[in-house]
Amino acid sequence: MGKPGVWLATAVAAVILTGGAGLAQLPEAPLPHPPLDEWVTEYRRLGLPVPPPDAELVRIELAWAVGPLPEHRKTPPYLLGFRLPPARPGDPPRFLIGEDQERPIDPLWAEPVEPNVDALREVVEMRDTDYLCLAAQCKLRGLDDFARQLYARAQAEHQDPWDEAYSSIVKIMWYGQLTNRNVDRKAIIRRLKEIITEQRERAGLSDYDNSPFYHPFDHLRSLEQTVAPRKAKPGSVEALIDELTDHWHEYLDPENEEGHQAYWKLAELGFDAVPALIDHLRDDRLTRAVSEPRLMAIPYHLKVGDLAGRLLWDLSARTTGGGYWTDQRDRLNPDKARAWFAAAQKIGEEKWLVDHAVPTDGGGAIVNQWGRPERLIVRVIGAKYPARLPAIYRAVLKQPVSYSNRDYIQEIQASKLTREQKIALFEEGAGHTDLDHRLLALEGLAGVDPESFRKHLLLTLKQVRAKSETGERWWPNPFRLVPLVERAGDPGCWDALAAVARSVPHGERLDLILSVGYARSDRPDPIRRERLRFLVPFLEDSSAERNEDEKCDRVAVRDYTASQLAGLLGLRVNRNESLGVRHDPDRGPVYRFVLRQVVRRAAEQELARPKK
Repeated sequence: MGKPGVWLATAVAAVILTGGAGLAQLPEAPLPHPPLDEWVTEYRRLGLPVPPPDAELVRIELAWAVGPLPEHRKTPPYLLGFRLPPARPGDPPRFLIGEDQERPIDPLWAEPVEPNVDALREVVEMRDTDYLCLAAQCKLRGLDDFARQLYARAQAEHQDPWDEAYSSIVKIMWYGQLTNRNVDRKAIIRRLKEIITEQRERAGLSDYDNSPFYHPFDHLRSLEQTVAPRKAKPGSVEALIDELTDHWHEYLDPENEEGHQAYWKLAELGFDAVPALIDHLRDDRLTRAVSEPRLMAIPYHLKVGDLAGRLLWDLSARTTGGGYWTDQRDRLNPDKARAWFAAAQKIGEEKWLVDHAVPTDGGGAIVNQWGRPERLIVRVIGAKYPARLPAIYRAVLKQPVSYSNRDYIQEIQASKLTREQKIALFEEGAGHTDLDHRLLALEGLAGVDPESFRKHLLLTLKQVRAKSETGERWWPNPFRLVPLVERAGDPGCWDALAAVARSVPHGERLDLILSVGYARSDRPDPIRRERLRFLVPFLEDSSAERNEDEKCDRVAVRDYTASQLAGLLGLRVNRNESLGVRHDPDRGPVYRFVLRQVVRRAAEQELARPKK
């Protein structure tokens, strides 16, 4: 590239000549792109991701995301990227789309594609920066013609000044690394400082705070604080707060608390942790998590102070001040937190917690808030005052089910109650006349006594069937019932579930078949044989009734089952990220007949093989 970044220096000079130091004062006309070779050199120098030589170019269908195809479209839209090898043996493959290599994608949505102009047809939801990155990646892989086509597409769709696109790519790339728990933060700091220093020098600025390119890297100081040496005594409250810098979320598995260990250890300390948490409300060290987007709130990187605020906000039963909304980056006022704590200490920790453990408003969702406080309060009770839990559990069993507290099943499981006490409580819930309470209790039993869990689950399935056959509606959500059967790992429970499916109305039968048929292809599926064994008999069910869902209206059960089996067996089908296979009711009778025969034969052949 001659001297590295000459084209970028020209862009920076243009900013300065317009009389401003910020990107907002750039000229209206977009600046020209550098030649492709220069962009590729710069791409490498910036440390942006390069696919390995054996990585496949793939297209990832988006039919699962955008719904049924419009009439004018003959093929589904898709993304373009590279299939990467797993990060660790046994993990699913990853996909590099633009600069992003952490996006969760089911491999069945991806298929190899030839690098030619046909691959660029029907591509949607690809940003111009995605095209720029993919062009550099393809050029580095020796796909020169396709790289030029991609670069031309990027130039055609690119409306912003080039240096903004450049900054956006670098920002997105390195911001993405902040939540990667396998990346050394010191390496991120080194890379950001190199880029900022270089940009500052090109702009002729002595302080990078005034650099027009500094704003993408506003987490740098927080990162430096995060990696600074720690002085807390091991096992202390301060040490646990230090560990919040490695707090992370498993967004595909919200119930997974593996990355929340320090958070819950602090929670279980109750009032003992409060003084230190108040002192850290302004702690700007970064965690490895972002906020959960709710009500159109923009996600942001969570800092230690955010988590300290959440703990205090919940522990105080939301009485430390009004208007606090974690998804809008609100921080608690330390003075108000200290005032609450002084008042709560006069009441006493145990009484404060017990008085606020059971919702008085029905337990529904709280507008503009992150979860509810009672679950954390019950978690503290379970750690410090477990003898209080039975009365609390029985109190919530007298109320309608609230999925904001889920009957405190996880909190009871994590408590210091004995195993026998937990079993007794969950068996009490498993005999409840309210099926929702019963299913939550079954989840609890599954975690402490598998034998009792299977016994009560089988009894529940038989009761559901008996009530259905008499016309009484006592019907659980199949997407809650089926996971319990999966967890039981018992053929008798699967047979009982099949009997339930045969006894319930048409629409509910389809829901059960859909729930059983869904399994991600990038994860182990230990109950795959049971899924197939459950589904195959429904290929004989020709019943077809009216249904409020037009996609299922008068759809024969056997055809709906064939669609789900096709997905399980790896055939090309229309998929939905969260609900598995979409049935296409517009296929003709010949297609439906052939599909039933194909999936039946494939499923029966697989079932005939010896178990591994």
